Amino acid sequence: MALISEIEYNPMNAIEFTRNLADTYRYILYCQDKHTIPLREELDFLNTYILLQKVRLGDCLNINNKIDEKYWDVPIPPLTLQLLIENVIKHNIISLSKPMEVKLTTEVRDKEVWLSVSNPIKLKQGVASSGKGLMNLSQRYKLLCNRELIIENNKNKFVIKVPLLYE
Repeated sequence: MALISEIEYNPMNAIEFTRNLADTYRYILYCQDKHTIPLREELDFLNTYILLQKVRLGDCLNINNKIDEKYWDVPIPPLTLQLLIENVIKHNIISLSKPMEVKLTTEVRDKEVWLSVSNPIKLKQGVASSGKGLMNLSQRYKLLCNRELIIENNKNKFVIKVPLLYE
């Protein structure tokens, strides 16, 4: 529906949306046989994914990337960031009057480096959470490095921390 609407009302955006959609599918195909990819590639893909979401949602979803560049070549399971951002979009009200800022940071805990994805909580009403997305991601990490995700959920902020993998 987003593409059809853009074709009708903003043909130039429709062209850009189509390019980003093609890049998204290309990346998914590229990753399908990979257990890990460099964080840098995941961040590049996240930019493409966010552009797609901005066509759908408007310019009200912002990613504040504070990940230290020294970690950009560290491996991470493919589509980790996309899944975590999709989780934010699914469960929160995001609109021009209620924009969403998602923060990406790294932190060292117990001599391990963790990627942290945090957002303020603005829960949508009536959205059922199956927990399958986070459960699948958690299982991938368990298989790859035998570590659990860290999930912090208080009244105001939701944070998911995933370990960066060193091969």
